[in-house]
Amino acid sequence: LGLYTHPFEPSPPDFSAQQEDDGLFDGPESDLNELVPALHVTQFHLLTEAAYMRLDRWTADSLRDGLVAEIEEEIMLRLDGWRLAQSRRLSGDLRRDAVQVIAQEWAAKIICCLKIEVEVHAMESIEDAWQAGRLPWQCMNGKTKTST
Repeated sequence: LGLYTHPFEPSPPDFSAQQEDDGLFDGPESDLNELVPALHVTQFHLLTEAAYMRLDRWTADSLRDGLVAEIEEEIMLRLDGWRLAQSRRLSGDLRRDAVQVIAQEWAAKIICCLKIEVEVHAMESIEDAWQAGRLPWQCMNGKTKTST
């Protein structure tokens, strides 16, 4: 969806290639019943994976200083990509539009998580916040703490 590669612009894949339907009653709606949850699960997994990689960097004293500036720059790039995606009209293709909306939602969630991490860092140790389950990615989907 373009959410983890520069320029962080949400971009749905091309669904214009004809898809083969095996069943009589299969169609775009039934595809969405599988596609939408799968996209959300995948994006949550990618978000938490990236968050744990950042957590390692937050807890390494030698890497912490440059991390805030790096994250703030990433936030600006992601905001630019999100704004560009928001300016696009929906195509009318059910699958493509659903993916576009999901990509925009997750782009916003990523931006919020990054911004809040920087704010938390200014107030307390990221490691302490993680141990207490106060980082935003730990509180998504009704969870209060994730651990590995």
